[in-house]
Amino acid sequence: MNHHIPVPAVLSTGAALPPTVRSNDDPIFDWLRQHNPDGSALFNGLKDRRVLMAPQTVEDLLTASCQQALERARLHVNEVDLLIGSASVSSWVAPNGLARVHRQLGLGAHARVLALNSDYTPFLDGLKLAQDLVRCGSARHVLVACGNNWTQHVDYHEPVALAAGDGAGAALVGPTRSHHDWRLVDWANLTDTQWYGAFRMAPRPT
Repeated sequence: MNHHIPVPAVLSTGAALPPTVRSNDDPIFDWLRQHNPDGSALFNGLKDRRVLMAPQTVEDLLTASCQQALERARLHVNEVDLLIGSASVSSWVAPNGLARVHRQLGLGAHARVLALNSDYTPFLDGLKLAQDLVRCGSARHVLVACGNNWTQHVDYHEPVALAAGDGAGAALVGPTRSHHDWRLVDWANLTDTQWYGAFRMAPRPT
């Protein structure tokens, strides 16, 4: 009987950004500059952010970041057991756009899609879940992927819009290949829900 327990590691990473760059002098920020609402100072120091433009989608960015991670790890797409993370904001309320990424990547039917609705921390949550699943043997290779297109959805009358930027990143988690691999060695948690709604996504009245 083999009692070997896999030691999970980040085998590779990938990233994708849209080409358009939005600076602080963009006209979309005119109202914020003119009115300087409370909380604006929290975002002083921000200079540039990437902005997704049609016809490119957040799912396209996610697919590109996953492909890069797979190529860097020299792993075939059929060796992926799980795609975990989030496409925010998806075209539909459900299912999450991560399902479209599964199709665009050509993942096998055996590879489950697990979309995380943890909003601010899906990448960190995904890394933690991925390493736990690899360690216990429920999966061998897990793609953790998160992407945002919030510049299309924030309210440009609220200071938090200054921080919105678009892009995607992915990490491939699997059994350690060498001592050079990055590993998640510890985990700490601090959940403060008194700020519920401070940074939010909600339907606008029609």
